[in-house]
Amino acid sequence: MFTDWLDLMLYALQGRDDPYLDIVNKYDCDRSHGKRAPDLYKQAFTTLRYQTPRTNADLLGVIYETYGMASDAFGQYFTPHNASRMNAEIALDGLDAATVRARREQGNPVTVQDPACGSGRLLVGAAQQFPAAQYWGMDKDATCAKMTALNFQLHNVDGVVVHGDSLTLESFATWRTRRTMLGGTMVELEDAEPFADSTDSASHRNTGENNRDAAMESIDAGSDVTLRDAALTEFQ
Repeated sequence: MFTDWLDLMLYALQGRDDPYLDIVNKYDCDRSHGKRAPDLYKQAFTTLRYQTPRTNADLLGVIYETYGMASDAFGQYFTPHNASRMNAEIALDGLDAATVRARREQGNPVTVQDPACGSGRLLVGAAQQFPAAQYWGMDKDATCAKMTALNFQLHNVDGVVVHGDSLTLESFATWRTRRTMLGGTMVELEDAEPFADSTDSASHRNTGENNRDAAMESIDAGSDVTLRDAALTEFQ
């Protein structure tokens, strides 16, 4: 149910009706209005969108952990929010908002990456301090990559999220999110399209301005700052 919820949110945000309906049709919709599975998913999404800016937190990661879905095999132990913000602040020490904005205006934005991003908590913490930077997240767990993509959109972060292996640079899915005055936008990148940093996210899927391989090359080329997760003991 959780992974279906993630997919429904991803498809809804991109206006992709066919895969959205494929998921909805798996459920019994004979119940009264408001009690059908799609209605409950919609209510949960509405609550998430309402509460995220008010709590300024990674609510998806909290839900993921609360219901015991973290994978010991992948070493998924999410750092608490306060420690994540502190870790991001330490990693970004030396940057200042004016420099980050100037780099953005010059077309050479400061880039911050996390090669094992989990639900994107560290990157969101960094983006809250320097929203003009560009953020790159990658995780080999599909659920975590989807949570990061959604967190980027919900927190209005400009960046790229890859479901893939940061060691082999193999990728399976990629999402591009963009920061806007009215809130974040999102599009899933296509394999066969050239990657470009266009601001018109609504046209990406049709005009060929995204490419998963090019996004991977950008990550492989390095970044200004690389974040890493940290055990809480490192701050004691």
